[in-house]
Amino acid sequence: MQIQHTFIQGKFDDPTQCEDAIFYNDHFVAIIDGVTAKSDYRYEGLKTGKIASLIIQDYLATVDPTASIQEIIHGINTAFEDQFYNKVDFPLDRVSHGPQAAMILYSNFHHKIYIIGDSQALVNGQLHTQPKASDEILSNFRSLVLHIDPSQHEEARAAILPYLISSNTFANTTGTRFGYSVLNGQEIPDALIKVIDIKDGDHIIFTSDGYPTIKEDFAATEAYLQHILTNDPDLITEYLSTKGLQEGQVSFDDRSYIEFVVD
Repeated sequence: MQIQHTFIQGKFDDPTQCEDAIFYNDHFVAIIDGVTAKSDYRYEGLKTGKIASLIIQDYLATVDPTASIQEIIHGINTAFEDQFYNKVDFPLDRVSHGPQAAMILYSNFHHKIYIIGDSQALVNGQLHTQPKASDEILSNFRSLVLHIDPSQHEEARAAILPYLISSNTFANTTGTRFGYSVLNGQEIPDALIKVIDIKDGDHIIFTSDGYPTIKEDFAATEAYLQHILTNDPDLITEYLSTKGLQEGQVSFDDRSYIEFVVD
C-alpha cells in the first residue's frame, strides 16, 4: 500500500484524550474508534474508549498477515480479557460500559475491507457506510427537542442517554434492524460485518465517524466538517448526531483519516 495522507485529532485539543487510533503496516490499514464512555469509570487515568483503541492498536501489530477477520476479532477479544478484564475488577456491565470500539480494516492478503461499526470508506469515489439504526432515531429525537427549545442542550442529550446505553442490548445481534457490530469482547456475526472487495490500483480513504462524510480528498473532507461546525454546531439540521459541539471542544467527536492506494 502507498500511504498518501494521515491525520488524527481529538475532540479536545489534547492528544491524550483522543479515543481514535490509526494503524498501518505492510499488511493492514485500520482506523480504530474507541466508543465514547457512558460512565465516569477510568483505569490508570484512561476512559474505556481509549483503553479499547490502545489494546486493538497494539494487537494489530502482532497479527498474522493471512488471518481472517473472524480470527482477528477472536484475537482482539482475547486481548481485552488478557490486558484489561483479567487485571481489574470491572464494576460495571461489560456490554454497556466495558471497552469497545468500531474498526475499519483493510487486509492486503485478502484484498478486502471490513467495516465493524460506523466508520466509513471511500473507494474510488464510492462511499461505504454502516450507520447504526438506533443512533439515527436518537439523533432525530435530539434534533426535535432542540428545534422545539434551542436552549435545552444538556436536557436533549440527557433525554437520549438512557437509550444510547440500553441500545447496547443489540450489540452483535442479528434478527433485528437494530443489530450492529462492535468490538466489545463478544463474537461478531458475519452478517454484521460489511465487506468490500478491493483490487490493485484502488484509491481508498478511511475515516472515523468524527467526519460527517468523506469527500474527494483530505482538504475537502476537512472543509465540509468545518462548514458543519460553523453552520450547524448543535448538529441538528445539516448533519444530525447524538451530540453536538460542546464548550472547550474543537469538534463534536474525535476524528481520524487515512488515504492510501493499493498496488
